[in-house]
Amino acid sequence: MPTIQKFQFDISFDEFGRQIMPEPEPEPEAEPAPPPEPTVTLTEAALAAKLAAARDQGQAAGHEAGMAAGREAAETAAQQALTQALVRVEDVLCRLLAAEPEARRRQTEQARELALAIVRKLFPTLARQHGLAEVETTIAAFLLELAEEPKLVLRVHESRLEALRPHLEEMAVRAGFGGTLSLLSDPRMGELDVRADWGDGAAERDVTHLWSEIERIAGGLPAEIPGGPAAVAATARP
Repeated sequence: MPTIQKFQFDISFDEFGRQIMPEPEPEPEAEPAPPPEPTVTLTEAALAAKLAAARDQGQAAGHEAGMAAGREAAETAAQQALTQALVRVEDVLCRLLAAEPEARRRQTEQARELALAIVRKLFPTLARQHGLAEVETTIAAFLLELAEEPKLVLRVHESRLEALRPHLEEMAVRAGFGGTLSLLSDPRMGELDVRADWGDGAAERDVTHLWSEIERIAGGLPAEIPGGPAAVAATARP
């Protein structure tokens, strides 16, 4: 049986009734203050050098900016000039293509006029130098073609009559013409013209008319260009 003892109030319960608090963390140590920046003292020469360097740097930057702006402006102007040049070239090409048919027509007309002008220029000389031979060749062709006709009348320009008479009989023999042959002059005919008449027909080498047809087909020549069979015939008339 346990022994009961009298409570003597000699035991303290305060420590069981106190709230146990955690110990506070230690405060961090403050960072040390940075050392003060050193004070730089510039001399007057050093300060002037820094100012000059800053000024040069600013001028260089401004120069570069100006150069860039100038290059951009020049490139823009060149592009505009190229565009305008291409537009002008296109316009010229369009006008050339549109004018090409007209240019070809003018060239053809000029070549035709030049050829006729040359012939007109040379015709009087050709008529004088070779006209008689041309007339004789034409008469020989008529005699050969009409050799079976009993009668044939030939007409030439009056300037050819006397030169042809001595050779007419010989020409008839070579062609085999055995009929009656007459040679007459006609002042209305050109120097290179020959006309043949027989019983029921006629044939004519009319160079003047042929020339007129050539001029009509070719469109004519300027009036100031002389020459041609008509002009030769006109000068040959008394």
